[in-house]
Amino acid sequence: MNRVKRTPGISQFRLVQQAPDRIEATLVAAEGYSASSSAALTATLRDIMGEGLEVEITEVKDLPVDPNRKIRSMICNVKA
Repeated sequence: MNRVKRTPGISQFRLVQQAPDRIEATLVAAEGYSASSSAALTATLRDIMGEGLEVEITEVKDLPVDPNRKIRSMICNVKA
């Protein structure tokens, strides 16, 4: 996910895969975040996972931490 980390204007992120073709991206914006940042994130995720990927982006002020006080950057809710 280094490519996602390098997206301009994104301070923190969490990607939740809800289906094989759907990802919810929750992010904390940093200085320089713009519509082109969202477009770059979507393009990066589609490049990694396939052109048919549906990407939903939500901007938040803070990402919740897990009980172990870490912020998980990836969660997969797809059953095998």
